[in-house]
Amino acid sequence: MAFGSMNSGDDAPMAEINVTPLVDVMLVLLITEIRLFVLNTFTSNGIYTAMQDLDVAAFWTVAFINAGILLLRTVNVVLNDFFDQSLAIKWSERLNALLVSRWLADKNYHRLQMLRIAPDNIDQRIQQDAQDFIASTFEFIRGMLNSVLSTVEFTLVLWGLAGALHLFGFTIPKG
Repeated sequence: MAFGSMNSGDDAPMAEINVTPLVDVMLVLLITEIRLFVLNTFTSNGIYTAMQDLDVAAFWTVAFINAGILLLRTVNVVLNDFFDQSLAIKWSERLNALLVSRWLADKNYHRLQMLRIAPDNIDQRIQQDAQDFIASTFEFIRGMLNSVLSTVEFTLVLWGLAGALHLFGFTIPKG
C-alpha cells in the first residue's frame, strides 16, 4: 500500500511513500496497548489482594510492577499518537492533492461564479472535509480493532479463571 504523487513532476506534493511498515507498527502498538491493559488488570488485582491480606511486601512489589506497566503504557500511547498523526499527515497530503486537482480539473470554479450564493474558501472546505474523513476513519478502525482484540484477550482471561468451557456438548479444557 503506497501513497504516491498525483503527477510525476518535481513539484509533486509528496514522494512515493510506503506506509505498510507504519501501519504494521501501529497494529503492534495497538496489540501491545491491549496486552498492557490486561497486565494492569492483573496487577491491580494483586494490589487489592495484598491490601486485603495486609501483606506490605507484596503490596509494594506489585505496586512497583504496576508503576512500570503504567510507564510502558504511557510510552506506548505517545508512540501510537505519533504514528497516527504521521500517517494522517501523509494521507491528508495525498487526499487534499487529489480533491483539489479534481476540483480544478474541469474548471469547476467557473461554474461556482454563476451561483447566486457562491461558497467561500473552497480550498479550506476541501481540506477540512478531508481531515474530518481521515479522523473519523482512524477513530472507527482503531475502535473496532480495539474492541475485537480486547474481547478476545479478556475472553481468554475469563476462560482461564473459570475453568473448562462446555460448548455444544463438547468440553474444552481450561485456557
